[in-house]
Amino acid sequence: MGFATLFLKPVETRHNRAALFFCFKEELYEKRTSHIAHRTSHIAHRTSHFALAASALLLAGITAAHAQTLSCVGVPAGGTTTLEVKTGPGWKFFDGAAPTADVNGTGWAAARASNCTGTPACHPAWVTALSAAGLNGAQWVAPAPISGTTRDFSYASPAINVDSNVNLATLSMQVLGAADNVYLSTGVINGSPLTLNQDGATQTFPILTPGTNTFAAGAAPMTSWQHGVNYIFARTQNADPTFDFTTSPTGWLAKYTLTATCTATTAVPAVPANHPLAL
Repeated sequence: MGFATLFLKPVETRHNRAALFFCFKEELYEKRTSHIAHRTSHIAHRTSHFALAASALLLAGITAAHAQTLSCVGVPAGGTTTLEVKTGPGWKFFDGAAPTADVNGTGWAAARASNCTGTPACHPAWVTALSAAGLNGAQWVAPAPISGTTRDFSYASPAINVDSNVNLATLSMQVLGAADNVYLSTGVINGSPLTLNQDGATQTFPILTPGTNTFAAGAAPMTSWQHGVNYIFARTQNADPTFDFTTSPTGWLAKYTLTATCTATTAVPAVPANHPLAL
């Protein structure tokens, strides 16, 4: 007798349908999970760009709080540019009668900046000086620690960048300030290596009523300013053989106004294509 091949057709049952439906749902779930994971990764990637951009803006903000620029951006040739520089956080001091030129080197340290709202309390004369009109938020800068036996101190501003289109021959500086006690010299530190240029001329800056002195273009120390990085320099002397922040303080309070004309308009710097802010 012959043999016949028997083909059996799968019989669809309720259990088979349930199993097939379960497998279909499981596959769909896996696909959706994979899609969500991909989108999450994409969002995380974009978030990292936003984080970088935010960090860049924060860093720019922090930097701008100290470093400043006398700029010709948007100023036509022959137009005037001005910059206000105020004593406060970021200023440095030198303890001694012979300050060095390297403001980032040995001997220079962060000055104590005070608006006389915290502790220890300021001398009453300092509080009065801060109320003078026109200081625009300038703070006292003083030696740190807050007491000692030195009489001579120097102070230097954070870096000030002078635009290459600033006409240095027209650069002048007006200073509204109060010195405790004697103001000995005005200058600028710049160059490579850094060089201290000072006029060695005493000025009157009363403690209780801040006074104004103008340093004209074409005269010392303005003739020593350069394009690029500059640091304003001031030298003072305490009238007493010792100093104490509250009872017998020594320090410097000032608002500087730099004014010059521009030889040409400086273009706004472009953001590099690979910078986070451009992505």
